Formats: sequence, structure tokens, C-alpha cells
Amino acid sequence: MKSFFRRFLYPRHKRKIFTKLEAALKSYKCRQILADPKYKNILIMDTIPYGTCFKQRPHHISENLAEHFDITMYKSNWAKDFVFLNDKILLYPMLSFKKVKNKNIVYYIDSINEGKNIKDVLKIKKLGYKIIYDYIDEFSNKICKTKKPYSIYKNLEKLNPDLIITASKKLYNDVIKRFPAEKIVLAQNAVCPEDFIETNIEKFPNDIKQIAEQGKPIVGYYGCIARWLDYDLLSETAEKCKDLNFVFIGKDSQLCTQKLKMHDNVYFLGKKEYKELPLYASHFSCCIIPFQNGNIAKATSPVKLFEFMALKKPVVCTRDLDECRGYEGVLMSDNDENFIENLYRAIELSNKQEIQEKLFSLAKENSWASRAENIYQKMRDL
Repeated sequence: MKSFFRRFLYPRHKRKIFTKLEAALKSYKCRQILADPKYKNILIMDTIPYGTCFKQRPHHISENLAEHFDITMYKSNWAKDFVFLNDKILLYPMLSFKKVKNKNIVYYIDSINEGKNIKDVLKIKKLGYKIIYDYIDEFSNKICKTKKPYSIYKNLEKLNPDLIITASKKLYNDVIKRFPAEKIVLAQNAVCPEDFIETNIEKFPNDIKQIAEQGKPIVGYYGCIARWLDYDLLSETAEKCKDLNFVFIGKDSQLCTQKLKMHDNVYFLGKKEYKELPLYASHFSCCIIPFQNGNIAKATSPVKLFEFMALKKPVVCTRDLDECRGYEGVLMSDNDENFIENLYRAIELSNKQEIQEKLFSLAKENSWASRAENIYQKMRDL
């Protein structure tokens, strides 16, 4: 009976009409922005939204490319209407595409976008938009929930993007077999070093402060708590290294913390904002990037690698993270025993000033500003 009266008082078709009207208004507003004569050069970012965990690759790329465009439109999870993030970046709740004359409109999509299939992107290209395809991760059901992203990758020749960006050497080698080199740019992940300069100790959050007060060295990780991490390795390491504390920070969207045995020296502090990360990570003695061995690790350029460098923290990585090789202060582990050995070695290195200076120097050499400039130069060449 209750459900009958609820349907009578709040009929479903009214809600549907309201939703359609709301969507139509947003669609109209989007087309108005695209047609606005003061915006001649427009960048549309249809990728990992603002409002997700941390600040990721597309967020940094867009912020550093924005100066070259009249306006950058970026997808947002939390914006209910069109809202300016700053004077150059406009957050949008939904997109509506419009054919416009005498404009340079660049549409940026990444390889894990699950909202578009190949037909959708081909329609956008027919409107005269330039297409940038950012190949950022290995295809795996651990990363993508649907087959839409792979449908675009499989049909890249048909789409023929104006520019293909690759996030690692392995991904670059995948597409260089299919496209001429002049259409591809290798742009590994990077860091904004200025965001990770040491912060006032009085602002340190209580949850990490209480752990630090135990006096044990802290082995730290932040990022996605996802299926590609090696939880068997982490559980075994925590069991064997009772003299160390292990801190994990990040969003657990796949209930992966259940795979991590919560020993007395293991702490999961949940999701934190990007600006909070230095407050937490400054307490770490060393940092870890513990991926499972396999293709995901081999294709990944971890954003956190360069952020850890900017924090002057030595990093211990698992074997197949090829993009982490060749940096001083970054220790690669051949096996589980070597991973534990490297933890203690990294903790020793963390007190050496020359290592700290080298790590920060490496962070400055791998800035998002320089990555974005390389991408923009390639765009201009085309």
C-alpha cells in the first residue's frame, strides 16, 4: 500500500520529464559555450573526471596545456552545472557536441574512458574536431569494466587520431607498429615539484602523527588500492617486518583492503585530498610501489614515483615496473626477499642528504610543465 501511494504522489514519468529537461538545458548551455566567438581554441577533456581520488595524469596535463587554449572544458563528477575551476578551465557535468566553423576544437580522450565507443568518437571527428588519444594503461579487466575502451583502441586506424600520446615505453612500442612516429609522442607521468615541498609540521594530521610517534620507520604507499597491487607480498612483508609500520592511503573502490592482512603494524588511512599528501608522506621513511608482476606493471608509468621523488623519499618497486628503472634512490626488487632487503636499504638511504638532493633533482627534471610543453609542440607540428 505504501508503495502504491508513493507512486501516486511521485509518479516516475514526472521525474523522467524533469531529468530530460535538465539534460536539455545543460546540452544547450554546452553548445552555447562551443559557439561563443571569444573561444577560438578549445580543448575538451573527456577523461578521468575531477572529483576522483587524488590528482591524476589528465588533470595535470590539462592544467599545463590550458595556457595554450582560450578555454579548456573538463569533465567533473561533482559539478552539477558548468563551473569555472579557474580562469582557463571550465568543469562540465555533461557534453553536447556542435559543428562550428573557423574554430580549433581539440577533443582529448584516454584509453580507459568507458563512456564512449568507437562510433561515438567517429561522430565527434566528423564534426571537424581534432582527436587526441592518450594511451595510458594496459588493457585489462582489472582496469576496465567494459569493452568500450578496447573497441576504440582496436579501431584506432579507422579513427586515425591527430595525435597519440603514450604513457610508457611499452605502450609506445605497441602503437609505433601501427602509426608513423610523427603522430606519436611518448609522455611518461611526472610531477609538479612545487606541490610537494615540505609543509609546516604543525599541520600534520593526527592519524599519521600518532603512528609516527611510535618511533618505528614508516613504509608508505598512496594511490589506488586496486587489484593490481601484490597483496600476498605486502601481507608477508608486514608479517616479517614487525619493526616497521606500513601505511596505506587511497580509495579502496574494489574492496582490496580485504586482501591485505591487517597486522598490528599495518594501517589503512583511507582517501585523502591531493593537497594533503605531502602532510602524510613527509612522515614516510621510504615509499613503495608494490605492483603484481605482469603486463600492467610493465606498461605503467606511476605518477606517484615522481611525487615520492619530489618528497625526497627513496622508493622500493617490484620487478616488472620497468618505467621505474634507472633512477638513483629507486630500488628494484627481483623477488619477495629482495623487496624486504630493499626496504631496509631505502630507510638507510633516506637519511643521506645527497640521495635526497638527487631525488628532488630527478623530480624537477620530470615535471608536468615540460611534459605538457612536449605534447603541445607535437600538436603544433601537426
